[in-house]
Amino acid sequence: MADFPSLHQYGIPITKSCLQSVLRDIYSVSQSAVGTNLLTFELFNQSTCSLLNIPSSADYSRFKRNARRTKWIDQLLLHLSSAEEEPVDEGVKWMLHHLGKTYSESFTAVAIQLGLLLAPKVMDAESACAMWAEANFPVRAQRIILRHLKHFFGRCITVPEQQIRDLEEGTLLPTCDSVVINNSKIYFWYKNIDETVVHRLKTELNCRGLPFLRQFNQLDIIFGGNHGAQRFRAVIQLILRNKDNAAIAPYSTVLHVGNVDCQKDTREVLEATVGVPLNESLKRIVRKFISISHESILLMNEQPPDAGHHPEESIWMESRAFIAGDLSFFGTILGKENMAGAWCTWCTLSKAQWSAADHRIGEPWTIEKILDIR
Repeated sequence: MADFPSLHQYGIPITKSCLQSVLRDIYSVSQSAVGTNLLTFELFNQSTCSLLNIPSSADYSRFKRNARRTKWIDQLLLHLSSAEEEPVDEGVKWMLHHLGKTYSESFTAVAIQLGLLLAPKVMDAESACAMWAEANFPVRAQRIILRHLKHFFGRCITVPEQQIRDLEEGTLLPTCDSVVINNSKIYFWYKNIDETVVHRLKTELNCRGLPFLRQFNQLDIIFGGNHGAQRFRAVIQLILRNKDNAAIAPYSTVLHVGNVDCQKDTREVLEATVGVPLNESLKRIVRKFISISHESILLMNEQPPDAGHHPEESIWMESRAFIAGDLSFFGTILGKENMAGAWCTWCTLSKAQWSAADHRIGEPWTIEKILDIR
């Protein structure tokens, strides 16, 4: 009790129920106090501390109503900064800076929704190339539009033009399209995975040479997708490794293969945009043997008996495919949309059933069961 002299002096037991009751009474008294704030006090180190009543809200409309009724946000910003000049403005800047760094995707999504253009946000070369290709704008028109945008916003909103030109000349160009879903027009682009892999291997061959690739005999292709800032992004990670010699360090690179501008990455949106072409192109490279030579790069169903007899002329790699993502992404691609939070990934038990300590073993998911729920 030495650490809590006031509780000891007034004989207040240190139990959860008792302390909660005392806090509840103190809050009730503070509501009827006039001309003073009983919930602001000094700590033992003489610093000021303020207690706030932060009501829980079920949705945004209730959040706005509670903030207007209790004014807890105003009180938070008032006590946040002890600066002598404009403390509320300083507190707002600190809070926004912290939220932007800690929750960058949510912060960006809200800023876009409010019509604000964030300073560090720059359109990458792939997105810019897809935009100009779909709009069918010549280079002169592109430069005029970018000049006006730079004059208005005070900065460039795309990467330098040379990067876009380099992309058009030396990079696999994306397929761009749009589709209308539920009266909303959705723009998207994608690159076939098998073509992307072959193109990347050709780039490595041209830049690093056949001796660099000769040290590897296996190619792992990891496909994944994620939604954030009102966009769905599909990427692949290519990992070159030597399965027979762990001493040789793997080499990896990440490639962007798809993009969908959408509020939510539902199964309907993915199937109508990038889902089908990415799935079909991934099938074309799964369990394939890759023949790499100075003349060509081929995908083969089988490795010939004499493969590897002439490594100075050509090399062979075995490909493997993996999928990475969160449970929501796995649920969507498996046909179990919106089920990740309530249903088992492996069997048909609900959360209430599999949460029990001694629950029975559920029936495993099958393709037939997934088709039934769709």
